[in-house]
Amino acid sequence: MDIAYETHRQFRHGAFAEACPTCNAPAGELCLARRSVHAARRRAHRARSEPTTVPLMPALGR
Repeated sequence: MDIAYETHRQFRHGAFAEACPTCNAPAGELCLARRSVHAARRRAHRARSEPTTVPLMPALGR
């Protein structure tokens, strides 16, 4: 788990692409309170990277 967190942190993937609103840790750094990320940071990442839906029906009609 530590290797996965370190890889994500180093390349600013996932929740590490966002600054933490809870402990104000900058993007690309672990949260200050623990060796993990706060839930607010994960929610901020999910809200920002929510996939946009593309309607498939027009593409199928061609």
